[in-house]
Amino acid sequence: MCAELNSRQSYDIGSQYRSVIIASTDVQLRNAQASRRRQEEPLSLAGHDRITTEIELASTFYYAEEKHQQYLAKYQGG
Repeated sequence: MCAELNSRQSYDIGSQYRSVIIASTDVQLRNAQASRRRQEEPLSLAGHDRITTEIELASTFYYAEEKHQQYLAKYQGG
């Protein structure tokens, strides 16, 4: 399967739309990674692609520009 198809959110497609779990602690990070491992085997056996959600430990947080805040509330169906 094309990686581009795994990089989407609704009708938007591209690498900027990949899902991510951002953990606040090492425990959360390990739990998220363990959860992904548990889910990948049955999905793989059912013929699905690998889980592409990135899992990272939180770093410095920056708010998006105002026009991107609450985007779906501002642009219904967006």
